[in-house]
Formats: sequence, structure tokens, C-alpha cells
Amino acid sequence: IGLQEVIDKTKSQDSVYLPPSPSNLDGHNSRINSMDSGISMATTTDMDTVMSVDVDEEKSGTIINEATIVCMSLKFLGKFALEVLGCSVSIITRHRYGWTIKNIGMLSFVNGCLVIPISTTVGYLSQYHDDWTLLIGLLCMSCTGVLLLIDVTDFGPEISENYFNDQNWWSVGPYRYIAGIILEFCGFQASQSVVLSMLSKVVPLSLAKGTFNSGFIATSLTSLARANGDVFITIMGFVSIRQLLNLLSIPALLLAAFSIMLVLFHRHELSI
Repeated sequence: IGLQEVIDKTKSQDSVYLPPSPSNLDGHNSRINSMDSGISMATTTDMDTVMSVDVDEEKSGTIINEATIVCMSLKFLGKFALEVLGCSVSIITRHRYGWTIKNIGMLSFVNGCLVIPISTTVGYLSQYHDDWTLLIGLLCMSCTGVLLLIDVTDFGPEISENYFNDQNWWSVGPYRYIAGIILEFCGFQASQSVVLSMLSKVVPLSLAKGTFNSGFIATSLTSLARANGDVFITIMGFVSIRQLLNLLSIPALLLAAFSIMLVLFHRHELSI
């Protein structure tokens, strides 16, 4: 019964249906043709614009933009400072505080455990703040840690025969050294991810494809910074083991301060 009702309703609709007049069909078809032509013209214009932009970027591909140079420089400076202060922990703590391998390994373990939550927090905050703002905060955090590592008592005339002036309250003791090394390590390490994020947004088209791309250059800069950092530690060790902490901390502080000024000066290019 239900099927018969459906058939009857279909027949009644077919009998009532009146075809449109030829004039209405012509007007409808003309509107459709005009819409199609407009869409095709817009699509052609957009494709021409994209192709012209690609051609312009390819023509200027041999020139790296200023923001990319800034990001590459920040990558090198941050990794150099991180390598200098991170790889010298075993030398400084052994000669300055008499630490064992177990103590040194525990400090490295704590640094590794703190880097992950800090990087996760930075990734969450990146949804609400610009990359350069987060980078400034992390570099200020690193500067605070490096300031804690500078021993001002070693500049005075009275220097203890030990490897640090343990009788002076202003000297860098074990606890102050731990706090400083954790702050600077976490700050510099987390800032590297922010720098790479900015680099991915400002890199030109010529460095986004092929073998010699931005990833290859960033990896090469990281390896070069680590090698130069190890060489710098060796040279400063030959200069003075007693003053090794200041010889490494002061240059790292200067590099961190220079990185902050570099970000502030180029903040408009990095705000993407």
C-alpha cells in the first residue's frame, strides 16, 4: 500500500509540473555562464599572482632576507653559549667543588628532566604570544642564570688557594652554581626551539627546497657552534683553570645580551 501511494504522488507531481519558458531558461543559462566566467577569471588571476610571486622569489633566491640571517645568528650564538657552559660542568665542578662522577651525572639528569616541561610550556604559550616575545623571556632567563655563575670575588686581590673563595658569601658555591647552570641551560635550550620556529616562518623559497636548504644550514651551524665551543673551553682552560668559571661565564653573558638586543632591534621582521 505504501509503494502504491508513493507512485501515485509521483504521477501527480509529474502531471502538475510545467516546464520553464525558453526566455527563463535563457536568462538562467546566461547567469550561470557569467558566474562561470567570473570564477574562471578570478582563478586565472589568482594563479597568475601566485606564479608571479614564485618567480620573484626565485629571481631573488640568491639573496637571503634579513630575518633569516638574524635567526641563523641567534641559532649559532645560543648553541655556542650552551655548549660552553654545558660541557664545562665536569671540569669546573671537579676542580672547584671536588664533585664525583655521580654528582655531575645527577646535575645533568636534572637539567634533562626540566628541559621537557619548559619546552612544552613554551609551546603552549606560543599560541598566545609572539615568538620574539617568548625568545626575549627565555634569553632573560638565561642571563639570570649566567649572572649567578659569575664569581665577583675572583676579581679581588685576596684570592683563596682553593678553587673558590669558600669563606666569602659572594663567591659562587655549589648551590649557587647548580641554580645558575639550571637556569641558563633550560633557557638556552628552550630558546633554540623558538628560533627554529621563527626561522621556518621567515625562510625564503630558495632555502625551502633542495639539498642546501634551511635545515641543512641550521644543522651545520649547530655543529660549528659546538666545535667552536669545545675549542673555546680548551683555550680558556690553558689560560687559567682557577678562573675558568669567569672566563666562560662572562663571554656567555655578553652573547646572551647581544642576542636580546638583536631580537629587539629586528622584532618587526621577526613578528610573523
